[in-house]
Amino acid sequence: MGFDLEGVIFITGAGGALGKAIVLASATHGIRRIAGLDINRDGLQETETELKKIYPDSTFLPIVADLTSEDEVLKAIHLTVSTFGRLDYAVNNAGIGQPLATTADTVLHDFDKVMAVNVKGVWLAEKFELQQMLKQDVVPSLSGQRGAIVNVSSVLGLLAMPHLGLYNSAKHAILGLTRTDAIDYAKLNIRVNAVCPGFIDTPLLLESTRKALKTSIDKTAMGRLAKPEEVANCVMFLLSPLASYWEKRLVPLCEVSATEPQGTSYYWAQDLDGEPDTLWGLEGYSHAVGFFLGHPSSEIFQREMALVDKGKLLKNVQGLGSPDYDLHHYDLAGGWLTLKNDADKNSQTSHVAVHHFWSKDGQRDDIIERLIKFSEDVKSEQQTTPVRVQSCAVLKECVYKHGNLTTLWLRTKTREDYTNLMSSATWSTLQSGLQLKIEKTEIHQARAFNGHIDQPASFQG
Repeated sequence: MGFDLEGVIFITGAGGALGKAIVLASATHGIRRIAGLDINRDGLQETETELKKIYPDSTFLPIVADLTSEDEVLKAIHLTVSTFGRLDYAVNNAGIGQPLATTADTVLHDFDKVMAVNVKGVWLAEKFELQQMLKQDVVPSLSGQRGAIVNVSSVLGLLAMPHLGLYNSAKHAILGLTRTDAIDYAKLNIRVNAVCPGFIDTPLLLESTRKALKTSIDKTAMGRLAKPEEVANCVMFLLSPLASYWEKRLVPLCEVSATEPQGTSYYWAQDLDGEPDTLWGLEGYSHAVGFFLGHPSSEIFQREMALVDKGKLLKNVQGLGSPDYDLHHYDLAGGWLTLKNDADKNSQTSHVAVHHFWSKDGQRDDIIERLIKFSEDVKSEQQTTPVRVQSCAVLKECVYKHGNLTTLWLRTKTREDYTNLMSSATWSTLQSGLQLKIEKTEIHQARAFNGHIDQPASFQG
């Protein structure tokens, strides 16, 4: 799935692992005029070579510059605009790590170096990016925006870890800058967001840090570090018009895996039913599966939902108690989340549909049985054919206020596959059996953009 982007993008740290992933993701999603800045000339050359190999029609402008120099950053923006004509997107990704040390043992040289690159460098780049975008006309094809900026912070911009005081502080500073500029420039048609990845598997992660993080990494549901391309796809979403209503939203990537190690499934999705400002997802544990639109199960979600409330992004009523959250808690009653023969079972481009069924009195158990039978039939039909229906889970609401609610959670490879399922004889048979047993139904469809499904839980609580 592509976001169908167009225009010009400027990316700092383009010679590193994550920067290269963002460059490639930009081309994947339609941006073919790319300026990449890095102090490492060889890294930029490697990025350009790989980009040209995959996307020969792309144009890459390598800019070797010191991000901590005001003059060099300004010249980099001017060179980008003089080459390509304008600047539509910017990703301020460049950053460095720090040696593990307590504050008392940290030397001033390390402080100056980390702050110069991770804070001053982001501030300088964003300053000149904003100045250029403010000069530009609003572009209808870019959803009426002058530009979009994504700053790369970290999960350590929201939390903290011992012996990383400089890095923690720098990443917190990026979020402060992002939140302020998101407010200041939203009404001027420039969106400013941040991503907050967990630790990414790049050369930036020192071996000593890897060892220190091993226990935390082992407890995550996926049991591994994040991949650069996973973060890059999240960045592309925030640059795209799909994120146009979420100026003040941060997307803390991988945090659920880090803070709730019981999780076996975690999937964010972008609503397709006329409310593009809506994010919703599936979050599962070793004992349950839950569908939510703003899940207050952890400090992380409470913090993120507070940003939604502050920005008055909900449709009608603000606050964690708002009915707009459509919050449900489920147990997995039957069906399946993945199939062994699905080579693409962890796809981030699937089509997701949620079918709610409110039963008449005394009919819910029968409805559950029929939905489970439907899931078994769909599974059987795919034993000898390529998998098109990737998930078919029957979810039983376990909160008293929705005691008559059962949900069928469907994930198909494409939207067309979902349409075909809805017109199949198997679906018609199910509908005929449910017709007299339900009071009402409700359907939500979405495109998925981040997550993992049905991974073995690393911790049983």
